[in-house]
Amino acid sequence: MNDDPTKKLPDDETPYDTEPTITTVLQRLNEIGDGLKAEIETLRVGQDQLRADLTAEIQALRSEMNQRFAKVDEQFVLLNKKFRMLIEEVYQVRAEHEVFEDRLDKLERKTT
Repeated sequence: MNDDPTKKLPDDETPYDTEPTITTVLQRLNEIGDGLKAEIETLRVGQDQLRADLTAEIQALRSEMNQRFAKVDEQFVLLNKKFRMLIEEVYQVRAEHEVFEDRLDKLERKTT
């Protein structure tokens, strides 16, 4: 009897030979890995396409928003001018009102 634990005994080779099982398991793991690689690649392609689509959509929205902001700015300029005109007219009416009020006060003082 040999005391070397790493040496296979003739009787041990056939009943405990695990090499075919390990080979089968490794082949199956490699198949699963290849399938996962293919799925990941498909996802990456889809992700790249989605990124390109979203980038184009964002650029289109930014362009549209910039156009609308420009129109809003124009409207604010116009509105600001209208408010200035309205304020000037209100001041004019108030000034005329004070002139008439002063004249009325003078007339009321003369009558008393």
